[in-house]
Amino acid sequence: MQKKKLVDILRRWILRAMSIRWSTIGYLFAVHFALSFAAFSWAGEESLTNSLIDYLYFWVTTGSTVGYGDLSPSTQWGRLYTSFLFQPGANALFLLTFGKLGTELLNIRDMIMNGFGNFADKEDHVVIIGYQPGRTDRLISEGGSLMKDADVVLVTAFDGDVHLRGATHVVKTANLSDTDALERAGVKGAQRVVIMPANDSDTLSAGLAVMSLKPQGHVIAYFEEPRQAELLERHCPEIENVVSTSVEQVSRALTDPGSSRVLYDLASLNTEFTLYSSPLPDGNSVNAETPDAKIKEAGGNMIGYRRHDSEDINFSFQGDCTINPGDIIYYIARERLDCLG
Repeated sequence: MQKKKLVDILRRWILRAMSIRWSTIGYLFAVHFALSFAAFSWAGEESLTNSLIDYLYFWVTTGSTVGYGDLSPSTQWGRLYTSFLFQPGANALFLLTFGKLGTELLNIRDMIMNGFGNFADKEDHVVIIGYQPGRTDRLISEGGSLMKDADVVLVTAFDGDVHLRGATHVVKTANLSDTDALERAGVKGAQRVVIMPANDSDTLSAGLAVMSLKPQGHVIAYFEEPRQAELLERHCPEIENVVSTSVEQVSRALTDPGSSRVLYDLASLNTEFTLYSSPLPDGNSVNAETPDAKIKEAGGNMIGYRRHDSEDINFSFQGDCTINPGDIIYYIARERLDCLG
């Protein structure tokens, strides 16, 4: 019983000590430094007090550990003061400092691991808004080199533990449209923002919240049905809305057996040949045959292009078809080609 009481007292003392402000610790250090300097001067420890730099060196090395022995008190009063006042006081202050620093670092780690970290200053990372076990993992897996090379910050309202192989950071929130949580995820500086919650209503509200923060990077929003995607597009035309084509793929499989597999392979980055897009670099306009020839020479096939100010894709590019700088070229290849740059 006595032992338990002693442990409780010690625990309360440690918690109280860890709650001391850094300004108070700095004040205690300054007082200890000044009083010790005065005490050693009074004791005649000239080898310690003749130089402020030498004394600072002695004070830090002896106070934080046991010193190196190259500087030490030589008088009786100096040794007594060091043994009973200087050393215990300095050790207590340094232990308090290291303990508080360790506690704060652990608190920061716990905040990050529990989804309360702040990544507002991050840049060139990928933010995924919404978490669905299995489905979000597939998104990261299909993201290819973009997901492997960039940090991934996941914003989630999921109550349980998040086990996501590719996410390096997690931001938890009660509402996916909470702008404070989105700012903590670093939406403003992200190179890509993917909005993919469990339902279209959350996607719509999260999309509006994201665009209110004026992100620098490309924003993609996934919808199961086109109705809310059209609503978001009217308000935020900068977002690329991706609508599920599951029904269309089933319909095509009914009329053209095997076509659904072709569409899947073209969309997946984990197949040998897949679909890529690349803007025509700044410079002069070119005939469509020029990029077509370059892509074929590199082992790919150009399938179409889109004007930079249009949403329509042109699959016919024979004859005198001209492609202008900024227009998007679509092609099938084993890997992303740099022959257009």
